[in-house]
Amino acid sequence: MKSTFTATVAVLLLVPMLVLVASAGEELAKDPSPDQFIPVDKPAEMTYQTTPTYPTIAVEMGVEGTVWIKTLVGKNGKAKKSIVAKSSGSKVLDDAALKAAAKNRFNPAYRDAQPVAVWLSYKVTFKL
Repeated sequence: MKSTFTATVAVLLLVPMLVLVASAGEELAKDPSPDQFIPVDKPAEMTYQTTPTYPTIAVEMGVEGTVWIKTLVGKNGKAKKSIVAKSSGSKVLDDAALKAAAKNRFNPAYRDAQPVAVWLSYKVTFKL
């Protein structure tokens, strides 16, 4: 049985890198938490989205759903870390979306003409 599904991207949250200043005056970079929000001059954008593999067990059982993923986009445009922001209700669909998220590519966000790490939210819809 051949199945197809659509993967829709919707940007919800952008969070630039938080910079902490050490007591000696040197800057230490720290990745933002998934819930932080700080405006940027230019938001990150997805340039390549890997299509997740539809899990065989989900196909056999007719399971469909939408997973919301949050990905930390590094200054180099690569996914540094991804989490499930809102579950589809199916662990196998959530896991498939997370596995694919690591392979996505992005243009980084910019603040003051410098690339910054931000969290970007998007949805992946599994539909038979």
